[in-house]
Amino acid sequence: MKTKPNNHHRSLVFAFILFLGLMALSSATSLANNASGTIYFQGSNHGLYKVNTDGSGFSFLKQTTASSPCVVGNTIYFQGSDHGLYKVNTDGSNFTFLYQWTSSSPVVVGDTIYFRGTDDGLYKVNTDGSGFSFLKQTTASSPCVVGNTIYFQGSDHGLYKVNTDGSGFSFLNQETSASPVVLGDTIYFRGTDDRLYKVNTDGSGFSFLKQTTASSPCVVGNTIYFQGSDHGLYKVNTDGSGFSFLNQETSASPVVLGDTIYFRGINSGLYKVNTDGSEFSFLGQTTASSPCVVSN
Repeated sequence: MKTKPNNHHRSLVFAFILFLGLMALSSATSLANNASGTIYFQGSNHGLYKVNTDGSGFSFLKQTTASSPCVVGNTIYFQGSDHGLYKVNTDGSNFTFLYQWTSSSPVVVGDTIYFRGTDDGLYKVNTDGSGFSFLKQTTASSPCVVGNTIYFQGSDHGLYKVNTDGSGFSFLNQETSASPVVLGDTIYFRGTDDRLYKVNTDGSGFSFLKQTTASSPCVVGNTIYFQGSDHGLYKVNTDGSGFSFLNQETSASPVVLGDTIYFRGINSGLYKVNTDGSEFSFLGQTTASSPCVVSN
C-alpha cells in the first residue's frame, strides 16, 4: 500500500530544493564577482607581457612597448618605444606596424584607433593601418571615446570634447591633468591641484569630489577608484560620499574587474586586492604601466 506524503515530508523536500537553489545562486554570484581573466601590461624592460588574474600563465609577447596596451578581442594595440603604433595577437603572433609618431596609449572603438601624436595632435587610423586622419590639435592625454564623442585633456590643461569626425569641438572645463573617464553623462577627472572632480558632458554641474588624487580615475557603477598623491589606493562614491582607504603603495591608475582591483605598486610589482580592501596579493614583478584586464 502506498503512503501518502504528509505535510512534514513535503516541507523537507521543499527546503532541500530551496537549499540547492540558493547554493547554485551563491556559486553563480561568486563566479561573477571573482571574474577570471588575463592581464596585459608593459614591463619595466619595455616588453609586452600577459599573466592570468590568478598569477599563473606569465608570458612574454613582444618587445619595445611604451604604454599601457589596449586589448580588443584577440588583438593588442600599443605604442612602441620608437613611438610607432603597433598591434599583435594575444598569443604573440601577427605583429604589425600601423602608424608612426604616437605618444599615448591608443583607444580602439570598432575598427578605429584614436591616439595622441608626438606633436600633441589628436589622430585616428583604421585598425588595418588605413584611413589616417588628423582630428584636432593640442591634446596632452590618451583620449576617452564614448559613442561619437572624444574627450581629452588639452595641452593647456583644459578639458575638451570633439566628435569622432573632427566636428563639434568644445571646451568643457579648465585645469585637468590626466585622461578623463566618462560614465553616462558625467566626466570624472584629476585636476591640476590633484583633486578629483566631475562635470557633466555638456560642461554643466562642475563638482569637487575628493582631495589628493594622482591618477586618472577608474569608475565602476557608483564607485570611483584612484591612486592618491600619497600612493594610497582609495575609493569614493560618485556623489563624494563613502571615501575609503584600500591599500598602500600604488603608482598608476587602477583597473577593476568584478570585485577585484588590479594595480601597479611603487616597486613596479603587479598586485590585486578586493574592492573592500581584503585579500591583497602579489601577481608578478616589473610592470611599468597600468594593467589592461580582460575577462575570460
